[in-house]
Amino acid sequence: MLLYCSALEPVDHAVRVVFREKRIEADIRIVREENRKLREDVADLNPSGAILTLTDRHLVLYESQLIAEFLDERYPFPPLMPVDPVLRAHTRQLRQRIINNLYPPLCELLYPGNEIAVAGARNAVRDQLSTMASMFSRQPFQAGDDLSMIDCFIAPVLWRLSGCGIQLQPSALRHIRPYARRLFAHGSFKRSLIEEDRDYNGL
Repeated sequence: MLLYCSALEPVDHAVRVVFREKRIEADIRIVREENRKLREDVADLNPSGAILTLTDRHLVLYESQLIAEFLDERYPFPPLMPVDPVLRAHTRQLRQRIINNLYPPLCELLYPGNEIAVAGARNAVRDQLSTMASMFSRQPFQAGDDLSMIDCFIAPVLWRLSGCGIQLQPSALRHIRPYARRLFAHGSFKRSLIEEDRDYNGL
């Protein structure tokens, strides 16, 4: 099994957290701007233009949610998705909300443009997290005592907040900071960090 990941994209980081939580023995190749050969290898496999690509024998996947759920089914322990179909649907919906509403403005900050766009992106991430804040204080992780798929996908966002200049409102920070610290202390998150991730330091 081989996983190609971008060095900067938070969604690629989320998939690395899944890999580390599952303790999968696989080759993870970080594709940086200067890695022309690796970029060509990915382009041959993935028509989408993105870097994130998983190959497993004759299977090629290049969408983060498909990759994450394939890994959860292929390596069922520890489980990251709930068994109950209603809870699975809720998990998918919340994960999609994170990907749609938090990742695009966060990426605006990782690849900054003009000051107006940067300010708008910071406000978008801050406001979205403020509306979600209360869900982070109900239990240790989103599914209880153990890491879940939602935790894997929200962790890269929270890790990049201060490095991207995002200051949460005190009311949101009260809920989010203890949860974020539990995530950052988790072994699989620590093992998922690469050189570029260490430029950030969470909340």
